[in-house]
Amino acid sequence: MRPGIRLVRTAIAGGLLCALTIMPGRAATAGPMIWHTPVPYAGAGTAIGVTAQATCDAPCTARIFYRTTVAEAPADLFTRDDPTWASLTMGRDPGINLGTQTVFSFFVTLPGSVADSRGVDYIIKVIDGAAVSWSPGSPALLGGGLSSGYRSGAHHVFVAAPTSITHAPVATATYRTSIPIRVDANCPSACSGTLFFRRTGLLQPTFLGGDDPGSNPTDGADVQWNAISMNLTAVNNSFQQYGAGLYTFTAQIPSAYVDTRGVDYAVRVSDGRTKSYWPGTVYNGYAAPSDGTRFGWQHVHVVNPALAWHAQVQYSTTRATPLSLQFQALCWTEACSAQIRYHTFGGPIVIAAMSQTTVTFVGGAKLITYGYTVPASSVVAPTLSYVFRFTDGYTTAFSPGSAYNGYYVKLDGAQTGEYQVVVL
Repeated sequence: MRPGIRLVRTAIAGGLLCALTIMPGRAATAGPMIWHTPVPYAGAGTAIGVTAQATCDAPCTARIFYRTTVAEAPADLFTRDDPTWASLTMGRDPGINLGTQTVFSFFVTLPGSVADSRGVDYIIKVIDGAAVSWSPGSPALLGGGLSSGYRSGAHHVFVAAPTSITHAPVATATYRTSIPIRVDANCPSACSGTLFFRRTGLLQPTFLGGDDPGSNPTDGADVQWNAISMNLTAVNNSFQQYGAGLYTFTAQIPSAYVDTRGVDYAVRVSDGRTKSYWPGTVYNGYAAPSDGTRFGWQHVHVVNPALAWHAQVQYSTTRATPLSLQFQALCWTEACSAQIRYHTFGGPIVIAAMSQTTVTFVGGAKLITYGYTVPASSVVAPTLSYVFRFTDGYTTAFSPGSAYNGYYVKLDGAQTGEYQVVVL
């Protein structure tokens, strides 16, 4: 029969009625049985009351082991040894005698000094003579001579609240305009914010996770990460009754970093004990404690990278006649230029600069028409092939081809095929 359960048989007319009755107690082959409702939550810096009950053959004792949770150092999962943590002897009431056993209630108060945003871990040990039981864990099984159960992990108290960030990402920005960044963070105590930013560069090896972004040797010097402290602009303490305040941090990404490649940024907020990232994770203190981790970065699309298109495609022309070609490009920078690359069938590629023929300002950008005349000596049968290349000094676009993409896997524009004119 399992500990604490008795089978009661009652004779009635015509048969036998059997019923299971739950009774406090334990089998003679088991050590103390512990009943405990874990403490799920506590405020930062507040004392934590812990209670438990256990069945014992004789007056028994209980001890609680506790610590402030340590990230990346989970409690042992399967051991009979005492943890090397601080400990206290738990108080005990006189007990309730149930005949063969006594139910004792134990109580203790953990000091508020251990309750910070990392959380608190604790383990209860009950000793009844030679028998030792644990919570969380197992009771002693006396039948085989085993005088101690095993402890497994620890009870974790969530302390409100580990640092976490709320942020509305900045999706777009205008060329050479500073980018304001604002985050709100809950912190159980005074905390600090750090903004990391760079001109968009190549994919980093640490893209999938890590701590603060650092230098990437494969990138150029002008696209390395920078870090600045964010300004604490507001504190809302109306949440202090729950153990946290709401902090607002702001910073500006300087306009000098805002070009058509785009801008990448990440934010870290720390209270000195736990930290969180945007984009990323927050501190977790349960089972396998881990601090917040960055996951990639937020990309800001700076409008617009170089764009090019060729609307007046010419499909045929007469041999030995100059061929005038035009295409249009959208440019936001001061360094716009275009090339044409052309060749006859089987002939060498000729690269030539194109001239601006018209410039129209559209919402802060320049809509430029470029022109070039292929000399008559290059217009020979059977075909003339050509492609346009345009750059704004930072990004490149081709026609036919693609434009720059800066989201995570950075790709500049690339040529895809050629325009072809049949020479008659």
